[in-house]
Amino acid sequence: MVTLKPQALSGYITVDPSLNIMKKLHNLVSHKDRVWHLDWSPDGQFLATCSADKSILIWRKDFEEFRVVDRLDGSHTKTVRKVKWSRSGEHLASGSFDGTVVVWRKGSDKIEGVLTLEGHENEVKGVSWSSEDRYLATCGRDKTIWVWETDVDYEYYTMAVLSKHNQDVKSVEFHSSQMKLISCSYDNTIVVWVLSGQDWLVSEILLGHEGTVWEARWIGINDIVSVSDDLTIKLWVEEQDDKKLHLNRTLSGAHSRSIYSVDWKGDWGVSV
Repeated sequence: MVTLKPQALSGYITVDPSLNIMKKLHNLVSHKDRVWHLDWSPDGQFLATCSADKSILIWRKDFEEFRVVDRLDGSHTKTVRKVKWSRSGEHLASGSFDGTVVVWRKGSDKIEGVLTLEGHENEVKGVSWSSEDRYLATCGRDKTIWVWETDVDYEYYTMAVLSKHNQDVKSVEFHSSQMKLISCSYDNTIVVWVLSGQDWLVSEILLGHEGTVWEARWIGINDIVSVSDDLTIKLWVEEQDDKKLHLNRTLSGAHSRSIYSVDWKGDWGVSV
């Protein structure tokens, strides 16, 4: 794990592997197989985890301990690869190797599945909600990104099927406030999409990684950080003169194996 901090008043980042500012508080044990992903609810009250055991667990901290308050199973028939809370925290989306996405609704005492989305030909690798939860994006091994328009009556419909990548799509993420989307793939590329009218168009294709790009995340206003099989972390910064993303910094030497995930909060980032 590497901790990253941008230099003051610049887009650059520095690495100090010697930082030791975190300590283990709890060991959450309840899944029966590999845990693939986790996500905190927006209010920080609930933690969703998903696993190869085909289940999703909802954890809540009570006093000094975490306990499972709900177990969501029976809806997926294979590994649950990704879970993501909606921006409002009222829903949870789960993507599975069975090719489906389940939308769950958080009630007062339990979480229930309200909709199963089908369309991907095989494994779903990523899910993301847009600002105000208007759209849900999903991506998968079939090299496609599906954008679903949400509905209060849970009659989601397919707004678009995006096919720019030529290998499986590992991750997808909406911008927090704009109708923009980024996707990354086994084809070593990152694609930036923008909504124009009713069409999702390719805005930019970011080239530079020499291996599978496992995850790309929006940071700041319009910048991006990405991680890859090539053992690097790359920072892409939007330049003011052309409003395009340019490779600003490549970090290497901190990891000896593939980097699968990166996250960013405020001035600090972490890669795994």
